[in-house]
Amino acid sequence: MLSGVSKGEGLLRLLSTMGPQVLAADELNLTSDVAAVLEAKSRGVDVLCTAHGGTFQELLHREGMGRLFEGRTFQRYVRLTGCGQVQEIRDEEGKTL
Repeated sequence: MLSGVSKGEGLLRLLSTMGPQVLAADELNLTSDVAAVLEAKSRGVDVLCTAHGGTFQELLHREGMGRLFEGRTFQRYVRLTGCGQVQEIRDEEGKTL
């Protein structure tokens, strides 16, 4: 865990210093978070992230998440209920699986 830096800055530092194969981040919401995820993907690092949103469409209307979807950053989108049960799964094109 890093403290004293934004999530996006922390992710970029981890990329630069640790050489991860996988990067995980909780609650993406800022443009700097999205930029860090895009940088990780451009370096061939797999990314696992969470973000809050009531529906898939609602999530995509958020500027950063829309950019990630348009760039086909993730292979799967999994929507969970408040109890952690799978509500729906979509592929990188947004199609329900």
